[in-house]
Amino acid sequence: MPGSSAVEQVAVNHFVAGSNPARAAIRLRPSAFAHDRPMSLVMGWMIGRMRTWVRSEERQRRHKRSVHPARAAIRLRPSAVAHGRSQVRVQNVNSIDNHKSAIENRPMSLNLTLLGTGTPTPLIQRAGSSYLVNLDDEMLLFDCGPGCVRRLIKKGISPTRITSLFLTHLHYDHCVDYSYLVLNRWDQGAGQIPELDVIGPENTLQTTNALFNKGGAFDPDLIARTQHPTSHFIYEQRGGELPRVRPSPVVTEVASGTLLERNNWSLEVAEVIHVQPYLTCLAYRLNTSSHSIVFGGDTAPIDSLTKLAENADVLLHMCHFINGVNTDTRLTDFCSGHLDAARTAQEAGVNILVLVHISEQLDQPGTRERVLSEAGKLFNGTIIFGEDLLDVPLNPIKPSPSIEKMFD
Repeated sequence: MPGSSAVEQVAVNHFVAGSNPARAAIRLRPSAFAHDRPMSLVMGWMIGRMRTWVRSEERQRRHKRSVHPARAAIRLRPSAVAHGRSQVRVQNVNSIDNHKSAIENRPMSLNLTLLGTGTPTPLIQRAGSSYLVNLDDEMLLFDCGPGCVRRLIKKGISPTRITSLFLTHLHYDHCVDYSYLVLNRWDQGAGQIPELDVIGPENTLQTTNALFNKGGAFDPDLIARTQHPTSHFIYEQRGGELPRVRPSPVVTEVASGTLLERNNWSLEVAEVIHVQPYLTCLAYRLNTSSHSIVFGGDTAPIDSLTKLAENADVLLHMCHFINGVNTDTRLTDFCSGHLDAARTAQEAGVNILVLVHISEQLDQPGTRERVLSEAGKLFNGTIIFGEDLLDVPLNPIKPSPSIEKMFD
């Protein structure tokens, strides 16, 4: 094009040749326009056309994925849909191998990270209960207690990458960051990511509606963010397209005996004992083609958890006190100590036991060594004392025969 700079000519050539106009636009430096004002006007018009094309392509992509993968994968009962609640068909699980073999047998990336390993007591070094599973391109979050979102960010993971959230029960130290996760994910995602897939016990839908529906806790905030021009501007800057709609998590309420199946994983559910009848408390077993991970939630020793964890690779178990030191049944009948966790792991035949829900009583020099020593006398596998941001090995740890190899 006569009178155009070299940079402008490259952009025009790419646009005419049918390459991605967004990439062509990126090549344009502001300095390229400074010396040729008429050409700048032409290029400004072209960039406007490019943006229109990009938005059109994005609308088509959103239309193609308009069916949420969670809704597509879950088997819904007609009655559940009629009442506006998505629920899975309950199946009784008779054998671990039956549904595990149904998952495609192929290598996949699988990682487990402890985001928060603490209790309701606020501690700098321990956030509330929250655990992250990275399975290929899925990010599965189990519980989201206080500090969960901050721990995600410290791990280098944006909340927008979380695809599914599993709530074991609705105690605040397991779910208080639920609203923060949903709102931050919605705000930063700018309408370009699917709604959050949420699995939890009864009253999860009620809690969700009380947070995000009209008249809910965040109703004034959501009204402002969906209607004020400043919010519209920021939303469009992030790639959003008006009108802006509220967040609407896809909630599936599950119960003991539920089997939830997806493309790369399946989930078994068992009820455990904690604060019934006031809250339903669940444990989850996540099965992939290579490993099984059990999230015990908050519980006292109970056969349902032992059965759920049978032959699992990893068991995350509550370790709230030292057995023998605390003997009040108001605690011991509804929570677990270090020996309770060890016995459950041994009876279930798991490979790795991860102690979580760590109280200040255990989090002292010398005390944790006692906990590991005594638990190790009951459990023959690997025991890990949970720490925030720890990446948990999924296979048994075998000591190196020679420490010298560590320095080769």
